[in-house]
Amino acid sequence: MQKDNKPIAKQVKESIDRLLHGAKMDPDSIQLLNKWYEELKDEEQYKEDLPADLGEKILRKIKFTIQSEQKLNTTRKKYRLDIPHYKKASWIRAAVILAFVGSTALALHLSHRSPQQQEVTVQSLISHSNPAGQKSKVKLPDGSSVYLNAASEISYTSGFGEHHRELKLDGEAYFEVAKDSLPFRVTSHGLITQAVGTAFNINGYEAQQTQVQLVEGIVKVFETSNPPNVYTLLPGKGLRKDGNSKVQLFDFDLMEATAWTEGTILLDQSPLEETLKLLERWYGVKILVSAAPKRELAFSGEFHQAMLSDLLESLAYSYRFEYEIDQKHITIKFL
Repeated sequence: MQKDNKPIAKQVKESIDRLLHGAKMDPDSIQLLNKWYEELKDEEQYKEDLPADLGEKILRKIKFTIQSEQKLNTTRKKYRLDIPHYKKASWIRAAVILAFVGSTALALHLSHRSPQQQEVTVQSLISHSNPAGQKSKVKLPDGSSVYLNAASEISYTSGFGEHHRELKLDGEAYFEVAKDSLPFRVTSHGLITQAVGTAFNINGYEAQQTQVQLVEGIVKVFETSNPPNVYTLLPGKGLRKDGNSKVQLFDFDLMEATAWTEGTILLDQSPLEETLKLLERWYGVKILVSAAPKRELAFSGEFHQAMLSDLLESLAYSYRFEYEIDQKHITIKFL
């Protein structure tokens, strides 16, 4: 092997090319690459000989190799196949060589780029969030729409709509999913909801209770357990998971599930604690109960685009309490 600023041997280039194209590697070629690997001490001497896109090609090949090996292992275990040792060793050695060459070539390739170009290659995290008291509509890169409730956040990595359609939700959101060959996946507190083109609501404010409600189309809901349980929902069907990982399927009213997107608060036999949390998120306030009710209360009512003072006045009359508003602080005293 020549080491004095001379081009990479033709045989090495050919061997790398065969690896990139998934061709079988004979023992001599593997040995040749291993020898070159051992002698590859100075990265700079190969700068002029490496194609600009070699690093990216090699990294894609590494990913494909790893996925192929994982599938092979799964098949081997499932059907108890005995893959000859030399074949497994060849895959492993090839992956090691690719990893080393890939990191070297990619580093050299990036050294020719401007800082702005290098920044583009870094996978970034994009997020959209609302504070308490604010709601918004978000248009995703794939054309899907998200109605994001108060005190909620969605996040996804760059490449959304092009390479993937996976995002994470904290809080509540209503999704109108654009049709695409890429599956649309939302992860929220141990549940993954998958759709292609559909509309559904997810409430994941509390890890103790997360629920999915399907409005249009069909979705599959996966638990992030191992192995995962899978549920298929049709319109009007919902799934609720509590803090003990207990899953419950239920029916719901389609209008009620999406009423919040139209600015409507619906209370249907809601406990006091749940009602107060909803009002705090909706209006961006803090509520203190100075004197608790003498009995358990369940609140009901429908309030469309209501001012906080009007809503409190209505509830106070029905459930017998006094209230005081001091900017963003509310004090309630039950009689």
